[in-house]
Amino acid sequence: TPLLSGLFEAEVDGPLGGTAPHVGLLWALETTAWSDQHFGRSVDILAGLAEIDPGGRTSTRPAAGLASIFNPWHPDNPVDVSRRLKILDALRKRHPDVAWVLMLTMLPVAHGVHFPTHEPTFQPWKPDKITVTFGEYSQVITKVVARLVEDAGADVTRWVKLVEHMSNLNTVDRELVVSMLRQRVAAGDFTADGRSKLWESLRSVTSRHREYSGIEWALPAEELDKIDQLQSLVQPSSAAERHAWLFQDYTPRIAGHSVSQDFAAYEQ
Repeated sequence: TPLLSGLFEAEVDGPLGGTAPHVGLLWALETTAWSDQHFGRSVDILAGLAEIDPGGRTSTRPAAGLASIFNPWHPDNPVDVSRRLKILDALRKRHPDVAWVLMLTMLPVAHGVHFPTHEPTFQPWKPDKITVTFGEYSQVITKVVARLVEDAGADVTRWVKLVEHMSNLNTVDRELVVSMLRQRVAAGDFTADGRSKLWESLRSVTSRHREYSGIEWALPAEELDKIDQLQSLVQPSSAAERHAWLFQDYTPRIAGHSVSQDFAAYEQ
């Protein structure tokens, strides 16, 4: 039982109100992460705390601090991209589960929000300005996707998460996810239950984009066709499994028909 887990337990068991005892420690580590000298050690300790964090009422959590520090479009740290990725690789070895969740937070989202970390008051560690170019941002995302694909391995739960994030990736990164997942499927890395979960996840993506095919963010038909090919490889043999999604929502997504645009056609 880690000694520092008591900091989080005090929040879980304590009365409402007041500051949770772990907050000061996290603020200190977020502050030292602004130091070029202390950056690696600071994020390593934060990752260790994230492993023992049971969650709680306070929004200040070690995993959230890591997400802000490694945010690719608004990084709260002074180190360059190359070193940041090397330290991320160290976290993948030392804290694999925490690193996996962290890398997912680094992927693009439609409306991203950044929560600043605690800043140094007296030390001149924080740069006056941190600029992230489009090229640098794209480079980080591509390298993170490659690491996620590698670390997903034969874990169905991880692949389902990747598929859920796939729509926000660029074409090249999305193709990497699809092609590597296809290789895993061809190698027989997943059980029948796992293939069924993958099929449902892929079906959800294609049906959503086909429902809104006229919208700018919708994937092009040729990309959806490639996902369809992968989807056919993991399709359940049971008709009940293949059609269960029709009964899990009052208005399930049906490819080519939008309930909001043409209700009569959708009902038909």
